[in-house]
Formats: sequence, structure tokens, C-alpha cells
Amino acid sequence: MVCLQKFFGLCDFHHTNKKEKAVSKFVQDGQYRKAYEEVKKCIPICSNCHRILHWEKREETKSDRFD
Repeated sequence: MVCLQKFFGLCDFHHTNKKEKAVSKFVQDGQYRKAYEEVKKCIPICSNCHRILHWEKREETKSDRFD
């Protein structure tokens, strides 16, 4: 994880490229093989860092529109 958080309960999966659907949705549907394949497209990141990462990405997009 980015912040070195060790508690697994705070772990999110951040997609680094196009996702089919959320890992948790595959798990909920019992599609464990597809969940595993989807995890390969991700980096583990704590939930707070994940929110920050997406917030920063949105802010970059906003500033690009005004440049």
C-alpha cells in the first residue's frame, strides 16, 4: 500500500487500466477466478490513499480544462 498501512481491512484495489467491474462484485457473484484476474489489473492501496488518489485525479482534470 502507498502509505504502508498494514491492516488488510483497509485495503482497496485500485485499477491501473480499464476494469471489467469491481473485484468485490465478482466475489459477491461467486466468480472467484474472474475476481483474481481483475486483481491482476490493480494495485493494493489503503482506502484513504485511494480516495486521495481519485480526488487528485479529478482536480488535475479540472485544471486541464482551464489551461
